[in-house]
Amino acid sequence: MNVHDTISEQEVLKLQIQSSGITPIAAKVAIAHTQSYKAAQQVNREVERDRLGWDINLNSSELPRSLDPNRTGELLTNIQVAAYKSGRTDIMQQAAQQLQTLQQSGQLTPGQVTGLLRDTRKTGNPNS
Repeated sequence: MNVHDTISEQEVLKLQIQSSGITPIAAKVAIAHTQSYKAAQQVNREVERDRLGWDINLNSSELPRSLDPNRTGELLTNIQVAAYKSGRTDIMQQAAQQLQTLQQSGQLTPGQVTGLLRDTRKTGNPNS
């Protein structure tokens, strides 16, 4: 690392949660500044996983409101890609199956849509 690769951080948010009977919890958020292209291109895996989960949730939340089969197919494809990238193979497979059903019949049942919406909200081991 040379002089141009230095990283500095600027604190932008500090959050502290307090309540009677528990130890206060504090967290800080900082933005890292760097001149290094390599350092700037690093991806935080935890942040990327959370972002992909957010993408899955946004797309699955829109599914029940979608009346256009083309839009529904686009949403299912988006869910499938984000689930694959985040390691949520259960969701990826379910979205792929529903996309196949949509392509064959032209529609999904409300139960199928609700089931995927429910399953995308599950937490814990994503492949269980």
